[in-house]
Amino acid sequence: KQWYQRRVRGKLMGFSCSVLWESVGDRNSLYSTVQEQHEIVLDNVECEEDAEGTGHCSYSVEPNCKHVEDILLFCGTAEQCNKPAFTFYTVDRDNQRTTNGSGLLIASRSFYQGVGGTVCDDNFNSASAALVCREMNYTCSVGWHAGTHWDLQVDYDITLDNVMCGPNNQSFADCSYDIQHNCGHSEDVFLSCANDCTY
Repeated sequence: KQWYQRRVRGKLMGFSCSVLWESVGDRNSLYSTVQEQHEIVLDNVECEEDAEGTGHCSYSVEPNCKHVEDILLFCGTAEQCNKPAFTFYTVDRDNQRTTNGSGLLIASRSFYQGVGGTVCDDNFNSASAALVCREMNYTCSVGWHAGTHWDLQVDYDITLDNVMCGPNNQSFADCSYDIQHNCGHSEDVFLSCANDCTY
């Protein structure tokens, strides 16, 4: 389930790419009526990195899955495919976007309309903090921590978990992360970014 497998699926449907996928999981109740009308026909789909069609993909037609494992796929146009899957910003205790790069970290799916969600601290580290700050057009991170500090946190969903970025990653697209989480808001990331990194 790598990015290139998503790209193949999106192209086969006539789109330029797939921007993101997730297991239906706890969304099952939203789609259950539609899911029950369909059989599960594919399992273990794996595509080569240079695959442009199903001839380069392997799969099983004897699935051992349940509908809770159905894939929810978001396809995009060429313009959407050139945008990052997530954008980041910080908010203050009054739920206002900050202009100093410090506060509760919010991740928003670029192709969704609506409110973003918090980022869980599982596997989050200084390299992740630095890269997210750069994604927000700051030069560096001056620190981060996690915790439950503000009542507004419970008004957000938790959008990202297990965010892992390396020191050589150039963008968030190079990082690994999960969009299914096992976190509570006590693990929400608070981030501080800066442009003066001479400390």
